[in-house]
Amino acid sequence: MENDENNPDDLDEGEKEETERDWETSKERIIALIDADQSMLATFADRLGEEDVDERSYLSWAIMCIVELMQSRIKIAPNDEIGIVFYSTRGRSESEELRPFDHVYEYVKLDVPDAATIRKLQEFKDAEFEITPGCSNVSTAPGRAAEDLRHGLWACWDIFGRRGGSSARVAKTILLFTNNQDPVADARDSAPHLREQLCNRARELGGLAVNVELIPLIQLAQPEAFDYAPFWRQVLGECAAAARGLRGALALDGEEVAALMEEQAESVATKLHRVRGVGVRTRNRKRPLAAMTWTLSPSFKIAVQVTSGWPRLHEGTPTWFVS
Repeated sequence: MENDENNPDDLDEGEKEETERDWETSKERIIALIDADQSMLATFADRLGEEDVDERSYLSWAIMCIVELMQSRIKIAPNDEIGIVFYSTRGRSESEELRPFDHVYEYVKLDVPDAATIRKLQEFKDAEFEITPGCSNVSTAPGRAAEDLRHGLWACWDIFGRRGGSSARVAKTILLFTNNQDPVADARDSAPHLREQLCNRARELGGLAVNVELIPLIQLAQPEAFDYAPFWRQVLGECAAAARGLRGALALDGEEVAALMEEQAESVATKLHRVRGVGVRTRNRKRPLAAMTWTLSPSFKIAVQVTSGWPRLHEGTPTWFVS
């Protein structure tokens, strides 16, 4: 009888095929894909809290949500990786990997968040962002909003792919912040072609088992201002269908996806609380610690996975002060 002990992220390909379907993911990679069109600079008041009302732009609101997400994940899931990508920017990333994508800017590389990254985001200012990389005005160029979104989704697919996107041991999520309910609305004759290109990008992301979660912040200020039906229902449905074909547990059934497209302001607020780490559900998420497989015969194996519902605590590093 063979006795194999493995790190949950290092199972060989043969074992992955047989075990990954039923086992929990060991970590999560999250990319916040944020629309940087000038319309995102409009301000609205914070109605999620019960204390002082805070008025800020939709762009700053998205950054604040990611800051709170990072702070939460550092405590409850310290191995999770988070990155931020803007689309519809005037400039583009200078990195060799993302340089081909027009109007796409990688603001935070996909990695485990640290104090320096959180500090950078907490100091985010709209005025500084308008200088570099800058916000575009997509309304002046028909079809530009759809092209920029396509490049943004493509860039996320490329980032996940370079980090081992085919591994089902790692959960992958895109948090898409935008207030544009139909990016192809102004594309005129090219609208069907652009829509099909975006659906293709969504299917490719679904092929990597990526979950795309749409967060239209405008619904917090104007509940009736965002309609999922013209565009997003189809695109998100294509992504979910592709992921469902890859792994049934990763995506909702089509009817459930369609039902989620009818969200109102209250459900968007609930979604934001979940993204920001408010609640118990995320805290109780199981995380694999180790995996073992016993091979009794060529056709019979026993696999055991050890999981933990709570993060491991480590002794802090002392800081010495000299007076």
